[in-house]
Amino acid sequence: MNKVNIQQTGGFPLETDTLKALQDAYSMMQAFGEILAPLAIISGCQATGNNVSNGIVYINGEVLEFRGGAASRYVVIREETESRNFENGEQKTVFIRRWATFGESVQQQYEWSEFYRNPSMQALSTMIANRVIWADFNALKNRVDQLEVFARPFSNGNGAVLFLRPANEIPEGWEEVTDLRGRMPLGWDPNDSQFNLVGRVSGVSKTYVEKRHLPPVGIPYKDAYMLESASSNPGVNGKITLGQSYYGNNKADHDNNTLYYRNATTDPLGSGQALDVLNPHRIVIFIKPI
Repeated sequence: MNKVNIQQTGGFPLETDTLKALQDAYSMMQAFGEILAPLAIISGCQATGNNVSNGIVYINGEVLEFRGGAASRYVVIREETESRNFENGEQKTVFIRRWATFGESVQQQYEWSEFYRNPSMQALSTMIANRVIWADFNALKNRVDQLEVFARPFSNGNGAVLFLRPANEIPEGWEEVTDLRGRMPLGWDPNDSQFNLVGRVSGVSKTYVEKRHLPPVGIPYKDAYMLESASSNPGVNGKITLGQSYYGNNKADHDNNTLYYRNATTDPLGSGQALDVLNPHRIVIFIKPI
């Protein structure tokens, strides 16, 4: 920042260029308004009902006094001048006073709603700190909410998991699901009467094949008998010629060389009843997160 070394002995030359140097030096301070916004409220300008108090505003590179009053849509810049007589007798404009206030202008006007009120550095630091905390909190809350969704089936004891260690190593807060001892879980099926009731216990660990489980069919066989001679022709289905002749009963003859037979079928082996192959089980509902 430029400086003017005024405090000196020997008679300081207070000329117009000295005053201009002073004005140029403090005019640079207006650049701080750029860190706020093109239209900003620096101080004051507090609204009470429909009225706005006096304050300081920043408008496009210029820091201005704000003269409050009844609020309206637009803000304009007003200007007034004050003249002084110079040594040569001329009267010239010396003081130029500019301020902002509510009003309208065909040349330039600004929307009051677009003026940004910047918080103090202390308030801003608090806001930033709190925002970081809330961001961390919200992230943590989202994770907890997600974990609660996954834990919900277990929170009331209605969920079970596969555990691959001995019973004495079950972790704290968990216990054995005794309803599934020696049983396997089978999925619920509302369209099958065997599996449509959650909690139903059924099935056996072993089963036996009984006659009722055999298929309801007979086994065909040849019901054979020997005749006295090859010339006999009873009502039979076929014959088998033997390689030699055999004696009949009491050796009445010895020309028995043909074995005749009828086709026959055994009684049905069983009734064809289905064999239950279900292992011991309990009907459960398998679920998954969505």
